[in-house]
Amino acid sequence: MERRVDRMKGVRSEEEKTKLQKEIDALQKDYEKAKKDLQLLTTSNKQLKDECRNIDRVIVKVKIEKGTLDSVIGELKLENEMARGDLETVIKNKEKTLV
Repeated sequence: MERRVDRMKGVRSEEEKTKLQKEIDALQKDYEKAKKDLQLLTTSNKQLKDECRNIDRVIVKVKIEKGTLDSVIGELKLENEMARGDLETVIKNKEKTLV
């Protein structure tokens, strides 16, 4: 009966105390490991977000450069078309003068 009363009061035997202490130590180690993992994952997440932002900036710059290059290509194609037309005119005039 005294053991039950002591148990209700929170008194533990030495065996129970050592068992509970081992369990506390094991859980403390798990907690520390989880804490380190969380810190590592948080750091990795920040780095990945930074890389993502940098890549997005590069994509925007490349799109702007692509637009610029597309307009330059369009202008050069137009110049080529005009030069071909001028060349054909010159060739026709040359042929007329040869005949």
